[in-house]
Amino acid sequence: MIRSPLLSLLCVILFSTPSLAKPPYRQGDWISYSDFRYVTSIALSPRYVYFGTTRGITRYNRYTESWEYPFTTSTGMLNGWVEDLAYDPSRGELWAKTRGGVCRYQPAFEDWIYGGSFPESLAHSHQGKFNPPYFFPPFGYNFFTEGYIMNGHLREFPIRAWLKDNWDHLWLGTWGLNVGVGNYRTRQLKLFRYGLMGTNVEAILKDGDKLWFGGENDFGDFSGITVYDRRKGEWRYFESTYTDGLLSDQVTCFASSSTYVWVGTTQGLSQYNKFTEEWNSFTTFDGLPADEVTDLDLDDGSLWIGTSSGVARLSFPNDSTISLANVGLKLTRIYDVEVGEDLVWVGTEDGLYGWDKNRRKWVKFSSAKAPIVGEITAVSLWGDEVWLGTPHTISCFDKSTRKWRTINPPLYPGGEFILCLAASKNTVWAGTPAGALKYNRQDGSWKLYTTQDGLLDNLVQTLLIEGDYIWFGTRLGATRFYWNSPYRIN
Repeated sequence: MIRSPLLSLLCVILFSTPSLAKPPYRQGDWISYSDFRYVTSIALSPRYVYFGTTRGITRYNRYTESWEYPFTTSTGMLNGWVEDLAYDPSRGELWAKTRGGVCRYQPAFEDWIYGGSFPESLAHSHQGKFNPPYFFPPFGYNFFTEGYIMNGHLREFPIRAWLKDNWDHLWLGTWGLNVGVGNYRTRQLKLFRYGLMGTNVEAILKDGDKLWFGGENDFGDFSGITVYDRRKGEWRYFESTYTDGLLSDQVTCFASSSTYVWVGTTQGLSQYNKFTEEWNSFTTFDGLPADEVTDLDLDDGSLWIGTSSGVARLSFPNDSTISLANVGLKLTRIYDVEVGEDLVWVGTEDGLYGWDKNRRKWVKFSSAKAPIVGEITAVSLWGDEVWLGTPHTISCFDKSTRKWRTINPPLYPGGEFILCLAASKNTVWAGTPAGALKYNRQDGSWKLYTTQDGLLDNLVQTLLIEGDYIWFGTRLGATRFYWNSPYRIN
């Protein structure tokens, strides 16, 4: 992944326009998750409680007591910042007043219609200051009838919207703590977590049923690492300020083993024990070449660590004895580390290197047939193939034939930098500042996916292929795309 040297160039790219997710896509082909903790409004339908937030609309199914995928610009909304919501029972339509205009969702057609006047006469949530009855919150929280909730760290979260339903429930939307529901009969208050803690997603990890999301979210607000348990439908956050052993939650990369989840950050390497739920961290004082960790990958009994100033290897053969050693490429910025069968492939600011496992030495690759001189910004392995990204091209080295080939993707304004790669049997995906590129290996065709298709933002910083689906990490959240849908022909 690209870090500081290219950051100044990437920062000149403007935030992308909202998507208009129209045919050939269906609702659910593009699903995005962002920071939904800041609630502006609430609406009720017979089945759902809708919460308008600064990043889209979240939906709670009252019958199944579960969350369904949110509405965002990925699903066709006009704009993600919702100012007000209203539900029309006569037509079954959900109205949304956003910063980009008014739109309404028609469930019969599963489509968004743009324009019209927001129906102020329809029932919708109250906003502003109010004095509710007292509710008993979960352990670690305090509820104040003046209209706010305080957590155990003395943070105050104002209640910005509230709406009573016909089941003696008072639904609450907070500014920073997501949503809650109070039961008038028992006086119990239940709080919900849903979505990411921070919008910027630079790393995504699949670890069994769990998805880990992280990024550098240091924009003056609360930030943390997000873990989504898809089987249980539960979201969990780790904040470095309140988590012993976690030095930083400004995440650059992830890796996982049977026992640990490894988290690379801008201030060191952190280790999460999945059984004891304890954190431990490593810095330059423990042997890291630099505190800024840029990439991670696992080998048998060891973790390879790319940093802003070389490569380290952490050994844990028995998940108990741990040793950390600086193994080379000192003072060289590492962009990507991929562990292969015989070599550990390392993309750097100074070309492509490999650690020969048998000879236990570094090898620098050079070839007149491939652009592997200069920055190698991304590496991805598939079978005998090594796919490389540079600021301008994509190359492939076939280890079985020892041959190189270069593939020049189409040129798009601002999209010439390859930030990340993910190779598979039929496709090769590339993240760029202009969107996500898909290379069809059967016919050699390219397709660029942008916010006009369903991305939250065009700056694609990380990729995770999950069968017929692929995850994109962007500055505005994480998006899952059903790329291999059988009914769609690209």
